[in-house]
Amino acid sequence: MSAEPAPAPAPRRKGARRIVEIPRAVLRALNEGREETITLVEWLAIDDAKLLASVLPDAGFTAAQTRIAIEHADEVTGLGIQERVKRIGAQLHVALRADRRRERLFERLATHGSDRVRSLVAYSVTADEELPLAKRLAVAKRFAADRAMSVRECAWDSFRPWLARDLERARRLLDPVRSDPSDYVRRSVGNWLNDASKSRPEWVRSLAAEWRRASKTAETAWIVRHALRTLRKGGG
Repeated sequence: MSAEPAPAPAPRRKGARRIVEIPRAVLRALNEGREETITLVEWLAIDDAKLLASVLPDAGFTAAQTRIAIEHADEVTGLGIQERVKRIGAQLHVALRADRRRERLFERLATHGSDRVRSLVAYSVTADEELPLAKRLAVAKRFAADRAMSVRECAWDSFRPWLARDLERARRLLDPVRSDPSDYVRRSVGNWLNDASKSRPEWVRSLAAEWRRASKTAETAWIVRHALRTLRKGGG
């Protein structure tokens, strides 16, 4: 007797393009951490206080830890989305640092089914001032390889300030991707170098000149142009 064919996977739901288009059941699932976002609109619609109230107790956080996290999320509601996520991530770091179960709690959040939760915990790493750069990179890599673009963007953004503090060591990361075939990687490198040029223009000019000499690829040329755009506008 032949085996029954496996059922076809359920079709991926269509993401909303406007907040008012998000079905109530989907928004509730997003706020409870039971659903991943598909569009930026859905990412913007999430109520972080509701999300934390649902996720943290299930992950093992105490009632006191959860209450403090919710209060903090309410306090930063008026900020821009990226700053809000960063600050909530920093508050999670404070809670984790003081808990003997921090590794287990961290892992539960880092592997959570909600991309917003994984983004928050990615930013919790940023707040750890004592973490060496190599360890910081090792932790960030898991989020940089996440299936969700939102988490990958937060992972990169969480790491950028620490690269700026140690530019010479940052060359271990930048040189290998100066001709990367991925548009996403090239854009990320160019954007970071452009940001770095605002405080360290000579360092960025020197790196760009070296890359031009050492690599004649179209990919490197594109990154260099993207990296120097602010300096060009300023006549530099």
